[in-house]
Amino acid sequence: MRGIYEAYRDLSNKTLISENLNNEYPKHFHRNLEMIYVKNGEMNATVNGNEYVIGKNEIVFVPSFYMHEFSTSKFSDTIVFLIPYEMTSDFSSFFADKTLSEKLDDHDYNKNVLDVLSLMINQKSENNQYIQKGYVSIILGQLIQHYPMHKIKNTEASSTIIKILNYIEANYKEEITLKTLAQRFGYNNSYLSHMLEQYIDGNFRDYLNAIRIQHMIASYKELDNPSITAIALQSGFSNMQTFYRAFAKLYDVPPKEFFDNTLLDSVSHFKIKYSRPKKQIVHY
Repeated sequence: MRGIYEAYRDLSNKTLISENLNNEYPKHFHRNLEMIYVKNGEMNATVNGNEYVIGKNEIVFVPSFYMHEFSTSKFSDTIVFLIPYEMTSDFSSFFADKTLSEKLDDHDYNKNVLDVLSLMINQKSENNQYIQKGYVSIILGQLIQHYPMHKIKNTEASSTIIKILNYIEANYKEEITLKTLAQRFGYNNSYLSHMLEQYIDGNFRDYLNAIRIQHMIASYKELDNPSITAIALQSGFSNMQTFYRAFAKLYDVPPKEFFDNTLLDSVSHFKIKYSRPKKQIVHY
């Protein structure tokens, strides 16, 4: 399964918190910190290639830019919490070159974190950025005080990759090629291709087309009488044959069926995944 950079996550300056049953989310990464608290049941998590089973009163912690995905085999009741990178400025000395473990499993201590997360949900405080930052400071302070920090793997290419992916996000309607990207960012084609594949786990063209289709989904929902052909061409596809080939790599249903049925609501709020959806996706 290929992963994808969720640029829209990193554009938000607000925390995002929600309760989810049977969490399922495909492979992706972003700059924002993410943590998931399992209140009941078990959830499978893969973070930076490491596989974990996260049980009741355990936390999975995802550092910036780490590829991660989640699934549920039987049942999971979770709280998902995303923290804008800008809100971690008070902890920059801690997270500059270190991070917490990906699985935090002191059940009794973690209940302190659950108390704060539950308070955030019950008070619906996410609309006030000052209160948000206060809760972020409490939660990160609790975790750093109790759990050891570990040296983070040096990702020299991370900042360059994010600049490139942000450029693709902003210019997906244009004719972008690996060659033009390499020239713009000062790399040769083969090196840039290799560097991108390490992060998106696939080839550049498929990634670009997936981004275009994701934007098509958002555009389709906003229009009263949408035309798939018109939106495809406006989204950067040079012709419909290219669009149909790209779409078939993502989904098992024809475009018209996809856009006209309830599946649209299942995928419109997250970056398109490369693997074809087999299970209900839980959004957060």
